[in-house]
Amino acid sequence: MSASLGFQDNEVNSPKQNFYYHSNIEIDEELERNLNYSGFSSSDYEFDFSIESSIPLIVKLDDHIIEIETIENLKELLHFKRELARVLKLNSSMASANLDEMEVAGLYLEKVYQDNDDNFIPELFKISEVKNEFNIKVIDKADSHLYPVKEDYCFEDTASYYLLTVKGEWEEAQKAALAIANVIQLINANEEELSSEQLGVTDLINKLTYPVVIISDDGIVHYHNDHFLKLGITPNNLIKNLESGWIDIDDQKYKILSSTTSNLRTICLVKQEFNYTKSHSELGIITSSIAHELNNPLAGILAAINMLELEEWEEDDLTILNEMKASANRCKSLINTFLGFAKVNDQLSRQSTFESILQQAISLLSNRKIESGISIQTNISNDLKEHAISGASLPIILYLILSEMMTLKNHELLIDASSNSIDCNFYRNEHDIILTVKNLNIEGQKSKILNRLIIHLLALENSRVEIHGQDIVVYNLV
Repeated sequence: MSASLGFQDNEVNSPKQNFYYHSNIEIDEELERNLNYSGFSSSDYEFDFSIESSIPLIVKLDDHIIEIETIENLKELLHFKRELARVLKLNSSMASANLDEMEVAGLYLEKVYQDNDDNFIPELFKISEVKNEFNIKVIDKADSHLYPVKEDYCFEDTASYYLLTVKGEWEEAQKAALAIANVIQLINANEEELSSEQLGVTDLINKLTYPVVIISDDGIVHYHNDHFLKLGITPNNLIKNLESGWIDIDDQKYKILSSTTSNLRTICLVKQEFNYTKSHSELGIITSSIAHELNNPLAGILAAINMLELEEWEEDDLTILNEMKASANRCKSLINTFLGFAKVNDQLSRQSTFESILQQAISLLSNRKIESGISIQTNISNDLKEHAISGASLPIILYLILSEMMTLKNHELLIDASSNSIDCNFYRNEHDIILTVKNLNIEGQKSKILNRLIIHLLALENSRVEIHGQDIVVYNLV
């Protein structure tokens, strides 16, 4: 999780489109039914997730791609994020209270107590001085988990939360917020039903069925729940694994969801049954079985060619023999690419340059380029060319993307035969790889280029892909 909750406008009519922003997959009927049953179809529910895969259920929460066991688990995570954001915002808003500075607060108190015997806090947010400084949204506490807190301040009474967004100058607004916090503190001095929200953090994280810990920047634990305590891991060990986004505990892989608010880092651990190693191992069993079936006769062919090379041949015959050997070696190289799935542990520890990874992908397309007459021209920026990248699936992912682009080019040539070349320019943008495509219109072709297998393989690499105009953006690979 990032520090803020991410939302996107989604103005489409199809009910299915309300559930995700990636049009390259379709939600099956059972998943759609479960989403509706869990309340995700409600028009007043703002989504901060997208679905990457239906089976297994893989979703994107902010920048994290994780497997979710059930729809209810997804709902629990979303509500927890929102409630925690509200609790922390409320704590920070009330922390500004200072009863030594009562000048503005005294004015507010006088107006609140005029002609009112009770309901003092709701009246506080109706006085003109407060309304002049803030846009005010009032939400019922019973429905607060449905509302993501994006405002600047949060205050409460027994029934409602008051979410305030600054209208004008911050300096004046801060004085007003201080006065509001002072007034509420005085009003609640004898109100036992409004318990400290600092205690509410512990109550909130103990409701969650996932391990949660809240730590400061220096590694001091402020809050944790019993599920985290049972794992027996230290905060320092957890912090070391933050960048990778994964941690192994007792042979079980957990996805690390992390967000920072008010100098406190909230870390939630989500167990991943469908994890990287397991999934790649399953792919490895399939691909290595096929690859070994091909490898054995190929080894025999290469041995026979080597024996034939010992004899004397006419020049034409020797040329044919060399072509046979080159083709056999190319097949061997392709098989080694597929065997990458069967060597997950080696692949995780060994990195390859992006240039070599792209060359593997291009080599897989050699025959298709000959058959179709379509050429692919590639250019890699200097900062990406020699950059070391790990990922057993990446050659296959690039091969699949380029292959789908060739299919699109074939269709395009039926209408316009002006150019049979696709220009692909690869460059790096922080942790992302961007492919800019020329001589092929990819805008609006997302569902045709980014098939389900590509999305699935990228999810295993803790990555995802989007198309923006003529750019294909592969996130979080560098």
